[in-house]
Amino acid sequence: MENTNLSETEISNTNNDKGEDVEVIDELSILKVQYAELQQRFNVIEQEFEVQKSLYLNTFSDSSFVSMVKSANNYKSWFGFLPEACKRFLVVLTVKDTAGNNMPDFVYKTLVKSGFTNIRKELWNTYVGIIYQNSVWCNDRHTNEEKTSYLYESLDGKFKLAAYSEAWNNGNKGDILINGRQFAVNIRGLNVVVYDLKDNKLVDSIGFDSHEMENFIFKR
Repeated sequence: MENTNLSETEISNTNNDKGEDVEVIDELSILKVQYAELQQRFNVIEQEFEVQKSLYLNTFSDSSFVSMVKSANNYKSWFGFLPEACKRFLVVLTVKDTAGNNMPDFVYKTLVKSGFTNIRKELWNTYVGIIYQNSVWCNDRHTNEEKTSYLYESLDGKFKLAAYSEAWNNGNKGDILINGRQFAVNIRGLNVVVYDLKDNKLVDSIGFDSHEMENFIFKR
């Protein structure tokens, strides 16, 4: 009895002998399609998660939310609270020296989502970003180590804000001054101050250096 089991190669050759066009889909192409589909599904799930997370955090009072922010002891958990903090309080961000080109994607995406859309994961770009209850007061960036600054004083003179971003070779500052008092951690990288304007008090202040790969510094 003749063996009729042919391999895929033999079948392909047989079809080619008949003059038929055979579409060959390589394994890498299949994997690329599968990856794209998984990435699309992941993006949908991530968006749904962010919506539910925002709704969840919105249920907490300001005092409870502040407690959660202060209890965060690593950059991932702290920056996870940033979008909600921008909805509730005054958030001031300055870059001292450089934000670093090794900033984790999670941190960068969170900053942009929160409203700091002009910040970049590039070397020696100075930046000052200020958001109050989702209203962007400042979103300024300069290249080539040019200084960036922002000054504000209320009409009644009771609230003054000064923020400075300067590269290493041009001042080396990441100051955040409120009513003349320094609130920034003032380390290389990102310096972020969350301030309660209603009660006129500090919520939290952190420094995050993402200049060196795998050596990210998170400091209060």
